[in-house]
Amino acid sequence: MTNDLSMWDEDLLDDLCNERDKNLIKQVPIPIRKRPDSWYWLFDDTGNFTVKSCYRQLAGEWACPDRKFWNKIWHLKLPGKVRNFIWRMCRDVLPTAANLINKQVNIVDRCLWCQTHIEDSMHILFRCTFAREVWAAVGMMELVLVVPGDTVFQVTKRVFQNANKDQGAMFGMICWALWYRRNK
Repeated sequence: MTNDLSMWDEDLLDDLCNERDKNLIKQVPIPIRKRPDSWYWLFDDTGNFTVKSCYRQLAGEWACPDRKFWNKIWHLKLPGKVRNFIWRMCRDVLPTAANLINKQVNIVDRCLWCQTHIEDSMHILFRCTFAREVWAAVGMMELVLVVPGDTVFQVTKRVFQNANKDQGAMFGMICWALWYRRNK
């Protein structure tokens, strides 16, 4: 555009574009306002570009339907390591036997407690007889419902939809304690 911002810079268009593109560009209306353009990043509430907002947009997390769920997790009154653990268990990135075998690590795939099932996050945290006894002992068996085909994320999300803050915090601590004991 020219310096007066009211018409296209014909010389620049001739240097940079072919006839078809020049005609298309000239069809774009030039705004009448006198203020200069400014940068605005659509994927951040403030309009500022951040690496975090770019990563979220690229990873498809911007329009996250589970944002309320994650906000509940991050605002729990729990140690940071437990909140981080909940995030890792929901993302199914805990170093369970099943996940390690998928990464070509040569280990035994059986649960360390019951020795009968493949050790994955669902089994360690909810399906193993030891874990079920723990959930029953703390009176949370009804809250921690496991439906066939569920993922850890689905169970956890359902717990936080039905639990109050104290129950949510207890759920997180028990999951972390089960994982901690498994690693001991």
